[in-house]
Amino acid sequence: MASSDDGTVGGPFLRARRVTPDLDEDRSEHLWWNANADIVERVWANDGDIRHALRAHYLGKARAFLTEGGSSSGVILELGSGSGWVGRALIRGTKSRLLGIDLSEAQVEIARREAEAEGLGAQCVYVCANLSDAAARIADLQAASGLVIHAVLHHLTWSEIDQCLADAVRVGPAAKLFAYEPVFFRRDERSIGLLGHLSRLLAISSAICVLASMRLYGRITATARDRRIAAELDRIAREAAEHQWVLSPKEIVFEREELLDTLGKHFVVKQSYLCNYIDMDAAGMASVLRESGREKRVFLSTFLPVLRTLDRWLVSSGAIYELCSAGRRSRLIDAFFSRYCFWGVECSPK
Repeated sequence: MASSDDGTVGGPFLRARRVTPDLDEDRSEHLWWNANADIVERVWANDGDIRHALRAHYLGKARAFLTEGGSSSGVILELGSGSGWVGRALIRGTKSRLLGIDLSEAQVEIARREAEAEGLGAQCVYVCANLSDAAARIADLQAASGLVIHAVLHHLTWSEIDQCLADAVRVGPAAKLFAYEPVFFRRDERSIGLLGHLSRLLAISSAICVLASMRLYGRITATARDRRIAAELDRIAREAAEHQWVLSPKEIVFEREELLDTLGKHFVVKQSYLCNYIDMDAAGMASVLRESGREKRVFLSTFLPVLRTLDRWLVSSGAIYELCSAGRRSRLIDAFFSRYCFWGVECSPK
């Protein structure tokens, strides 16, 4: 990752992570999330159908890891809980309780409202605070048995990440951790032979064909888009491009080994795996379609399962290393493939 004196120069995918917080940047991040809470809920948390299709496969694994298959009656602590949909998916149908902590007042309000609507109000507590300020509420709920950090750490500086993980260990010294973060890959230097190269080529070619078909279908069904949502997304994208953000002001994508090493300072990394890569494309396109309609059903029933299968193939063949690396250098490849993927990490206490 490129660096600079202030840690921000070089474009959205080359910015270096700050070591210590910057008050102006922190203020911008806080304002951004409060201002965009509703649109983020629509395109990131998604509606129930998209969320299940996109998230169920890895949240199911995380739930089994954290709650021992649903038999636990402990406390799950979600750091940076946002609108709370991750934590609620993990405790639904169990006896576990959830404490969600987030700095955005608007996101916490959404979380409280949705918990009540889903019949989980008695199991969920949401606090607008940072982890240190919420210590008293955590003590009331006893020590955490499970920790969840879902797409939060990449919004923090190095000192904030270290403090967050240290505080997590303090309040849950025997707790397991599931983390989900965006990561880059370095080039895979393994010797894979002719068959390995052929497998990678076939995986990439198949993915290009499916993505091209999906985008063509997206153009055909453009009239089914929710114009308000599309306009809001265009506004956010223009703002990010103008300020050289990934999306919000503080987001910095990890290198994969960098993330694993960082978590390994405080926990024992048990296993890590791909959660989402090109299947995010279909979910993103479906999220701007009107709530009901054949077009969205086609995206969910046809494209998303195929893309998830391709994601697994890209990982098993090693092609994902080449795509994530090449996407950072080539606009042509970047037009089809994201420069990073979302990686899940399961950790045990030291």
